[in-house]
This record gives sequence, C-alpha cells and structure tokens, in this order.
Amino acid sequence: MIAAVAAIAAALSDAAPTGTPVWDEILKAAFAAVVVAAASKAPRWPVILMAAVAAAASFATWWAIGGWVSLVISIAAVLLRRRSRLIGAVAAALAVQSVLRLPAVGVFGLQSVIALAATAPVLIEGFQFGTRRARRITRWSAAAAALLLIVIGVVGGLSLLNARSDVTQGITAARAGLDAARGGNTEVVANELDRAEQSFVRASDRLSGLASRSLRLVPVAAQHQRAVEEAVTQGGIVTVEAAGAVRDADIRNLRLTAGSLDLGVLSAMAPRLRATSLALSNASLEIRAATSPWLVPALSDRIEELLDEVERFQPEIELGAAAAEVLPTMLGQSIPKTYFVMFGTPAESRELGGFLGSWALQSFDQGQLQLGDSGRIIELYDVAATSEVPAGVVSDWFLEMARPTQFPQNLPSSPDMAQVAAVSRQVLAGVTDRPIDGFIYADGYALADMLQLSGPVTIPFQDAALNSDNAAQFFFEDQYRIEGGQGRTDLFDTLAQVASGVVVRISGQTLPGPQELGRIMGPAARGGHLQVVTFDDEANDFLRSIKLLRSFGRAETQDFVGLVQTNGLSNKIDLYLHRELDYRVTVDEDGKVDATAAVTLRSDIPSDAPPLTLGSGGTAGINKVLLSLYSPLTLDGATINGIPADARIAWEFDMGRYLVEVDVLPNGEAILVEYLLSGSLLTDVPYSLEVWHQPLVNDDDVAISAVGPDFEISWDGKLVENLIVSADPGGAS
Repeated sequence: MIAAVAAIAAALSDAAPTGTPVWDEILKAAFAAVVVAAASKAPRWPVILMAAVAAAASFATWWAIGGWVSLVISIAAVLLRRRSRLIGAVAAALAVQSVLRLPAVGVFGLQSVIALAATAPVLIEGFQFGTRRARRITRWSAAAAALLLIVIGVVGGLSLLNARSDVTQGITAARAGLDAARGGNTEVVANELDRAEQSFVRASDRLSGLASRSLRLVPVAAQHQRAVEEAVTQGGIVTVEAAGAVRDADIRNLRLTAGSLDLGVLSAMAPRLRATSLALSNASLEIRAATSPWLVPALSDRIEELLDEVERFQPEIELGAAAAEVLPTMLGQSIPKTYFVMFGTPAESRELGGFLGSWALQSFDQGQLQLGDSGRIIELYDVAATSEVPAGVVSDWFLEMARPTQFPQNLPSSPDMAQVAAVSRQVLAGVTDRPIDGFIYADGYALADMLQLSGPVTIPFQDAALNSDNAAQFFFEDQYRIEGGQGRTDLFDTLAQVASGVVVRISGQTLPGPQELGRIMGPAARGGHLQVVTFDDEANDFLRSIKLLRSFGRAETQDFVGLVQTNGLSNKIDLYLHRELDYRVTVDEDGKVDATAAVTLRSDIPSDAPPLTLGSGGTAGINKVLLSLYSPLTLDGATINGIPADARIAWEFDMGRYLVEVDVLPNGEAILVEYLLSGSLLTDVPYSLEVWHQPLVNDDDVAISAVGPDFEISWDGKLVENLIVSADPGGAS
C-alpha cells in the first residue's frame, strides 16, 4: 500500500526522464515503488542517508519537508531501537518524493546525480538484504531490461544511421539550392530543392518509424532522438515549402534580365515565399523547443549549426518575399511606371551628393524597360519655372537656399532622398505626360559600378571605350580636359549618355543573382551614390531594406552627427576638397553631454587642374563651402581657425542644422571649423551614435571618441557609408 501511494505521488512530479508523456509517469512511479520496497528490506543507515540528502538538497522548497520528516522518522527509529519494515517504507516514501523534486542547482543535471547518489545505497542494500526469491526476480528483471535496452539501442541506432545519409544529402542539396538562388541560377535552384525535399522526406519517414521512436523509451537517448527527428522534420517542412514555391511559380522561366522580367512568375512566388519564411521561423522555434541540455556536444553543436543556418536564411527568404510582392507594382505590372533619373555631379556638391547636371526618363510596362527622353538640366528650366511647390512639401529653408523652381539643378539640396523626391515631383511634373512614380539618383561612382554589369560602352569625346576601370577617372577628371570645341554644357550630357549605353548593353542580358548584384552595386547603394525612392510606403520600406533608400536623421541611435555641404560657387572644385571630422563627446552620469565636432577642410588642387573645374573671375580656385552640421545637441558656438563664426541655425529632421560659410583657398593652410555642442541624453539606454556619409568625390576621414561613466568608444578610418558606434557589445557597424 505504501509503495502504491508513493508511486502515485511520484508520477505527479515534474521530473521528465525521457520527455515522453505517460511513459515518464510509469517510470517515475516504478522508480518510487522500487525504492520503497528496497528500503523496507535495507538497513536503516541508507534510508537515513537518503533522507538527509533529500532534506539538504531541497533547500528551502516545500518538498524539503518530506525529506526532513523522513529524516526525523528514521533517526527516531534508531534512537528508540525499533526496527520496522513499515517505518523504513514510510521514511523512503517521503524521501523519494523530495528526491524526485530537487531544485536545479549548479551545473545542469546535478540534481539527477544527487538523486541517484541518494537512492543508490537504498537499492543496493535492499537487494543484498532481500529474500533469495526477490534477488532472483531482480536479477532476471535487470537482465531483461538490459537486453531490451540493447535491442532498442541497436534497432534505433541503425534507423538513425540510415537517416543520417538522407539528412546529409538533404542539407547538401538545400545549401546548393541557396547558393544557386543567390547566384541567380534558377535551373539549379529548382533541381537542388527537389533533391533536398526528397532526401528530407525519406529521413523524416525513417525517424518517425517505430524502430527510431523506440529510443524514446530510454532516458537521455529519448532526448537525442526527439531533437534529431524534430530538426529533420522541420528541415523537411521548409524544403517542401521552398520546392513548392519553385514549382508553383515555374521559377525556371523567371529570367532576370534588364530588358524584360516575367512579373506573373514573380507575383506567383510571393505567397509561397511568405509561407517558406513562416516555416523557417517556426522551424527555429520548434527545433529550439526540442533541444535538451542532455544532448551530447557533438549533436548539440550540429543542431546549433542548423539553427544558425535557418536563422541566417530566414531574412533572405523574407526579403525575397518582399521583393516578389513589391517589384511587380514598381515595374508596371498593371499600370506603366515612370521614373525620373537624376545624374548627380559631386564635383559640385549638393546636400544629397552632387548637383543635378543631366537627367533621363525610364519607364516600365509589364516588366519591360523602356528608355525615354534625356538631356541637360538647362532644358528643364522652363518646366521648373512654371511649377509651384505647395506649402508643407519641403522646408522654407530648402526653398530659400535651393530656389528649385528657378534653378532645378539644386533639387538635390537635401540630404534626404525622400524629401528631394517630394519637391522634385512638383517642380518636374511637366517633364512627361505621365505621372512620375519615383526618382533615381546616380553619380559617377554608381555608373562605374554598373559598367561591371554591362561591359564597356562607347561615348563621344574619347576613343577608348568606357569601362569599370577607367570610368571614375573619366567622370572626375578626364571629361573636364576635353578640348576641340566641346562646350561645358555638352559635358552635362555625359552621365546620361553613359547610362543610356549601359542600359542598352544590359538589356537582354541575364543579370547575375542577388549575391553578385549585391557585391557589385551594394557599396554604391550603402554609400548613397545610388538611391531609389517611390511614393509608395511599402515599396520604400523594401528599398530601405536593401539599402537603396537612405533616410536622413536619427533613427536607432541616441546621438547623430551629419556633416553635409553644398558648393556656394559655380565650379567643380569639390573634386579637390578633402574633409576630416574629429567628433569627441563626453557623457556624465546624469546624461549631460558635451561634444566638439572639429572639421578640417583642405583644397589640394594640382598644378595642371583643368580650368573648367576652377571657376572664373575673382573667385577662380576658391571653394566656397556652405558647411552644415546636423546634431540633436544644442550649438553653443562655432569657430573658424579659433575665431568665433556666425552660424545659421535651423531645425530639420528633428535636430539642429548649423551652417557656417567657409572660403577654402587653393593649396593653402587647412581650415579648422569647430562646433561646440551640449545637451542631454537618456541614461537608461547605452550611448550610441550614427555618423552620416555624404557621397562626395573624396570620402571623409573620421575619428570618433566617446567617453561616459561606464564606457569608452573610439573609431577612426575612412567613412564610405553610414557608421553606427555603440556602447553596447558589438562595436561599430
């Protein structure tokens, strides 16, 4: 009776030797019953030891009471010199409840070791002092259990080994399919995902069979089998979804060419890619839920590798789903879309990068690229002059400084591409009969990268074809040395002509896959040399996710510093301008901030510089830099070479804009502009800073130093894209 009550109580404990419902309850009940039966035969000392360990190891939990009561009963029996099988059974029944409910302490599994150590003497002594018949039954039972374990181990192990080959083939094929997708090889994607699906299905069938699942009856082995089966099952679900997406969308017919793209195929992929993304997300959760600290390192490491791969792959699938949802609309699936291309010339800087020298129209109709009109910006003066910019579209500061209806070349006079597009849509509305659906900004560096995709193109003005190796040299130097009667306005056509040649060459070619496209065009996008914006929020979210659209301002950081300039004269002298930024900030324990942004400007003009770049008249060779510093901190003062300077102050993008005018003389002493800043930041989050990158001809040299009560950050180097530094572990990005 006592053993039966102990067994029922033990079955109700949270212990899970195998993680298999019902079977765990049977094992716990049997364990408790055997311990009670053994204690009724054993001497008193092992029962006292078990009770003492149970009481001590239970600490301050309620179940410690059972251990202490058991210990009192056992010691009382010794003191009273009363030896009773009933007392031993009762004491063991109480102690075993505490043993099965020991709290986790120290390294994982320590409570299980303590439980075995506490009960082992009782079981051993109970066996030794048992009757001959009881010992014989115990021996036969142990032998039968051992034989059963051997059979289960052999049969289950063989099933795992058979599944291993299928799993390896499935993982290899899935990786090959992923690599092919990144490389744009749609035929290989389809074939490899089909192979992966078949391999994972075979492996899942083996692991879900009776032979493999028999391992779930054995503690520790059960956790290993369950983790492997769940990992393989989830891998199968993911590959089935991915392969289904490929089959349903007929991806083999999706030819990624600039000339034409089958938008129907792309649209068909969207829901299945979303389902695949969800499957990957669920797979990660399910695999983690199935893992156990009992797993041996060899298996737990492989599962962690699988999880890492799943979690690394999931964002790529999510991005692919977003692309399949957004791109058909952007590329004119139902309504033709028209985009205005701005060719920026950073040799004459504007806040976005460079002034607008030439332009082109591109449209997409059902995935087919069509080239429209193009020309010099001067040709759009009449269109701009008849336009109006409604109040609220852009700041009064922008309208006053840029005067875009009078000088449309100044449209890139904001560091924020979306703001540039908003005002450009108003100023350039008369360029085409169709509504303008978006704007593209590209400078010479972006076009040089595009030449890697198109190959060389021929242009007027020079005999040698333009390629990715010599394009930057041509855009930022050689074009200004052209002689023979070519006027300056003719040069404004250069970028448009090159872009047209690039598009013509690319049309009909199969573009490389996402990975290669990212390698070629990613640096230009991240650095702001190539930007795309539409007037659709969903499309813009996608463009931001692939770094083709940068949003100016503080988004994820507490602090921000944006050094932005515009050329105050009509010349191309920013070809020779070099900037250095040294930003030093201190934060005290109350969040008070003091900062200094020291900007060094230097104009290194070669002796044989083309006269066209230097301007004319009395200002020839002078670089009039309208230098703005954007910061959420308050400006306490500004100096130029140590002399107080007047700074024009405005509020933009939820921060201050502090502008000073600096004349940088050719090959003269470097000019030091210092901004003295102060303010306060939150103290309950780590300090973080974003440094904005303005895409000019020459990248800035930047040094960062931030010191606080419990952190110190430093960074220095060439700024080629936006930089984020943080007091959080992880450093710069």
